[in-house]
Amino acid sequence: MADKSLSAEEAKFLLSTRAKGKGGPPTEPRTLAVWFKLDHVLWDDGCSNPNCVDNTRPRSDPGRRIVIKLDGEYVCRECFLHGWLSNATTQG
Repeated sequence: MADKSLSAEEAKFLLSTRAKGKGGPPTEPRTLAVWFKLDHVLWDDGCSNPNCVDNTRPRSDPGRRIVIKLDGEYVCRECFLHGWLSNATTQG
C-alpha cells in the first residue's frame, strides 16, 4: 500500500490556498433554504428595517420576533428574502 501522507511542502501549499472568508454561514442567495440554515433569535423589537413589512403585524405575534443578526442589524425573514442589507447584485 502506498504512503498517502503529505509532505511538509504539500501541506503548507494546501493550507495557504484554502478559502479565506468572513466565516459563518453564507447569506446568499436570498432563499428560504438559506434562511433556515441561519441562526435565528427572538428579538422583542423585531426587524431593524424601518420599512419592514413584518413590523405591520401586531407585537403579540411571536413570528414577528424571529430574526437573524446580519451586519449588526436584526433582519426578519421578509426583509431577508427581499434583499435588505444584501451585497449581491442579483437575487437568486
